[in-house]
Amino acid sequence: MSSDKIPTKDISGVYCPLPFNHMNLHPNGHVGLCCVSEMFPPNDGFYRDRSAPRDMMNLSRNSVSEMWLDSSVVDARNEMLKGIKPAACHNCYKIEERGGKSRRKTEIERWGQNIYKPRLEFLDLRMSNLCNSKCMMCNPDSSSSLAKEYKQWEDKLDFVQADPKTYQEYQWFNEEKIEQILEHKDTLKYMYINGGEPFMMPFHWKFLERLIEEGVAENIHISYNTNCSMFETWYDDIWKHFKHVSLGMSVDGYDKVNEWIRKPVKGNTWEQIDEHVNKLFFECPSLYAVNITNTVQFLNAPYLDDYYKWAQPIVDKRCKDPKLGIATINQNFLVFPHYLSLNCASVEWKQNLKQHLQTSKYAQQILTPTMISYLDAKDQNLNLWNQGMKFMDTVEVTRKMGPWRDIFDYDYKF
Repeated sequence: MSSDKIPTKDISGVYCPLPFNHMNLHPNGHVGLCCVSEMFPPNDGFYRDRSAPRDMMNLSRNSVSEMWLDSSVVDARNEMLKGIKPAACHNCYKIEERGGKSRRKTEIERWGQNIYKPRLEFLDLRMSNLCNSKCMMCNPDSSSSLAKEYKQWEDKLDFVQADPKTYQEYQWFNEEKIEQILEHKDTLKYMYINGGEPFMMPFHWKFLERLIEEGVAENIHISYNTNCSMFETWYDDIWKHFKHVSLGMSVDGYDKVNEWIRKPVKGNTWEQIDEHVNKLFFECPSLYAVNITNTVQFLNAPYLDDYYKWAQPIVDKRCKDPKLGIATINQNFLVFPHYLSLNCASVEWKQNLKQHLQTSKYAQQILTPTMISYLDAKDQNLNLWNQGMKFMDTVEVTRKMGPWRDIFDYDYKF
């Protein structure tokens, strides 16, 4: 079936617009169906050569249009149009089975359910791994600063996935790639720019300047994810040319909790992050919407009360000013690595955590339907949980920040 053919049966339980209008560009040049599609073979969501042996395609050797029009993404499109759930998309279908709201449902709300002919409207753009944080749930694919420490984890723990990539693999985003993306400038509507840390990347700013030069910036909504370690007032001079600019700020806990999980590079302190959050919330008139996002995992979930005590007043203050835009607190549920996900916690532990969070002043905000779907899930995995404990013991040694249980003194028992 051609991917531009209107389906003749109800595919609402299977269809997602993302394979039809979106590319998920990874820092090393791989491209995936989306950021929550399966990451590991044999059912990973990466674009592959459709001819045998289905080799991974990469933007360092394949053009943007070649990957968009003639890769395994075409197979995913055709499966959906036939009412078949692509194996790489199982995470969304699993959340929906539990009663939670999946990425698939969110994107249908945004784009509708009538995109059958591919048109590149949405770029999830991670143009480099350049970063100044060492998030423990991350890997060198998304943080250059983490590479040395990650190698220690990889050497000590057989369940930590090896990172065989080299520095050169992260250098694919250049002026040639900018021109290839600009071939799709007339359909481009939305860009999610992540990293690494995007504000550190010179080609990021050059790309935005080219969009302004081409006269299409006013059609495009930019959305960012930043670790809030950097801020310059001139950012707003570029952002003002775009239709909308929204900003997601990744902060995974209050003060020491965030510091232990994300290990900011020297000079990138909690005080600076707090200062930059407030400046971005209140001193950038071009920012249409801002959110503070917590990557929820079993390590920081018990400390969401402290997190909301810090974040909610900032959000409320912006919302009270009619001259400012939208402000929210978002929850991003960790899927990979599996051994840090809420999914591996025991049913009893998750239920105890649910009761703990119900005592918070912010229980209504914390216990979203998706959070409840995770806490009420019957999934549990003692082996993964024990791997998570062993992983944090190893991180404690390599980071030399003191015992992790001194910061996270909740009862972490399966």
